[in-house]
Amino acid sequence: MEHSTRIALDTNVLLAIERFRVDVFSQLRGQFGKVEFIVPKSVVEELEKLGSTNKALKKSANVALELLEKNMAKTVEKTGKNADEDLLALCTDAWIASSDKRLLKKVLQRQGRVLILRQKKFMQAN
Repeated sequence: MEHSTRIALDTNVLLAIERFRVDVFSQLRGQFGKVEFIVPKSVVEELEKLGSTNKALKKSANVALELLEKNMAKTVEKTGKNADEDLLALCTDAWIASSDKRLLKKVLQRQGRVLILRQKKFMQAN
């Protein structure tokens, strides 16, 4: 059986899908093959809140939520106080896809693996 790569997605990467017209899901599948997308419940809640309270980000948030469902992203329960803490908790067994420099630095300090979205392409950082 083919092993799938676990990739946890941060809010900022998901908002970039509509904003910058980048197909995050296809790109990551192209890079890693079989992928299991994971999203902390706190990230889903952030997107839902942005979709209902922030006019500028409403469309981006709603597109992200639709694509999470379409790509069968697995929602995992919250463990920390916020999305960053939840993503940090996942960094031992999943790549963390984010553009939050503070979060990525913490992931690397824990020997986690990070994916940074730059110029519409994912790059690995180590």
